[in-house]
Amino acid sequence: MPVLTEWRRVDVEGQPVGTRIMLVDATDRRSYERDLVAARERAEESARALKISEARLRDLNETVEARVVERTAALNQAHEQLRHAQKLEAMGTLTGGVAHDFNNLLTPIIGGLDMLERRGIGDDRAKRTIAGALASAERAKTLVQRLLAFARRQPLKPVAVDVAALVQGMADLIETTAGPQNEVRLHVDETTPRALADANQLEMALLNLAVNARDAMPGGGTLTRGVTFEANARGEAGAPRVRLSVADTGTGMDEETLARAIEPFFSTKGVGKGTGLGLSMVHGLAA
Repeated sequence: MPVLTEWRRVDVEGQPVGTRIMLVDATDRRSYERDLVAARERAEESARALKISEARLRDLNETVEARVVERTAALNQAHEQLRHAQKLEAMGTLTGGVAHDFNNLLTPIIGGLDMLERRGIGDDRAKRTIAGALASAERAKTLVQRLLAFARRQPLKPVAVDVAALVQGMADLIETTAGPQNEVRLHVDETTPRALADANQLEMALLNLAVNARDAMPGGGTLTRGVTFEANARGEAGAPRVRLSVADTGTGMDEETLARAIEPFFSTKGVGKGTGLGLSMVHGLAA
């Protein structure tokens, strides 16, 4: 028997968009309603899938944007490091050239003064003058050696060095350099193997670091030296490394000072209190 049936069409959001009233057979009506329910379920499922896809797309966009920002920051940092390296390389080239020429000039000066001192020429005043000039020339020679070390032109004589014994052997010198107001601590791994290095340059680097640490602790503090063996930390040649560290409890450096710490002649100390070559020499040796 035909019945009067009303259908309301709705969109994916469930909102009515139209109404249809007609006479249909009861069996057809039930079949049509089943089809309508199935169609509505499919529409709802499609709507849910669309929302999920939109959410995933938003997450993906946010992830991509975050990666772009991260990569851009890393690229900018790499460019900054490259500029800094190029700056130091150019400075090292200039410094090395000047130091090399200055060293050639110093050699005959030191030789002449040494000869005059050995011959005992002149009265006591002249002898004191010659001795003072020779001492100044020797200090200038040390300064040149630091410049050459920064410029990586200092001739190195790498041998198998017992770093632990070297550091322990400098204990008295480091304590004297640090001064009575500072506590000096030593942590040495006795099982540390020998390392390939220039012993004299290594001693000079350790002494420079101790002097800088002392100056960074005007009110007193603690200077710690450590020697450890890093079997799993591989260097450029793939060999294990020996780590020599020097730490202090001093004032530290702000970001601006840290960025220029290894530049030659840069120093936060007053006039006549430092050459600004300590850390640059250590950097040159390590490099």
